[in-house]
Amino acid sequence: MKERIVERVGELLPDLVGDIKTICNMDSRQDTAAPEYPFGARVTDCLNKALEIARGLGFETENVGNQIGIASWGPDTEEYIACVGHLDVVDVNGVWKTDPFVCTEKDGFLYARGVLDNKGPMFCCLYGLKALVDLGYEFPIKVKIIFGTNEETGMEDMKWYFQNHKYPLMGWTPDCKYPVIYAERGRATFRYSLPKDQAGELFTFMNQFILNQNNPTTSLGIDYEDEEFGKNQVRKVELFQDENTCGMTLVSSTALFK
Repeated sequence: MKERIVERVGELLPDLVGDIKTICNMDSRQDTAAPEYPFGARVTDCLNKALEIARGLGFETENVGNQIGIASWGPDTEEYIACVGHLDVVDVNGVWKTDPFVCTEKDGFLYARGVLDNKGPMFCCLYGLKALVDLGYEFPIKVKIIFGTNEETGMEDMKWYFQNHKYPLMGWTPDCKYPVIYAERGRATFRYSLPKDQAGELFTFMNQFILNQNNPTTSLGIDYEDEEFGKNQVRKVELFQDENTCGMTLVSSTALFK
């Protein structure tokens, strides 16, 4: 099956590149809101174009209040798996050698605002699903590609949508150079606090478990490890105090897998 998927993806690649160019040619920065355009006309137009492309690929589509777009495939199950991303982009800054809203192909690379964040990765997932559909894969559960329109300026679209819609059983967000990077750090924050008049215990704790340890995760008993993601690591330690207490926060995470 893997070989067939790779072959079909190769066959679909020219169409994928063409559709990425089409969607990245659209300026989808947030602009003036209106009742029919919650985050402005530009990103709404981009959303409708993405759904038009998805329909052309054979998917069921739905525009939810011009805030969320959905392309779906599979049986009519209540539970579903989702790829959740966004079509809005940040403002243009820095020095561009090409027009950020004219997707330019050069030496095998595409240059435009949104190629990596997040239009290109979203369409890679859309076409990945298309490849499986074309090969006759039978999905035991519905799969949805969910296009957001307000990730860069507040995620109000997702907050609004999930007030009245079921969360996916599981899912992923294809952001940050996906699929070269296909997973991000798992992260946990620990907080250790005590009364101010016991600050000496805080310093004893830090000396014993943090400062004099080559690997604080071991001394703290959080030295978890995963085959793909590697070992849990302490990333940041911060001291704090308020009127009555003092303490520390500790952030740990697994290494980013590429």
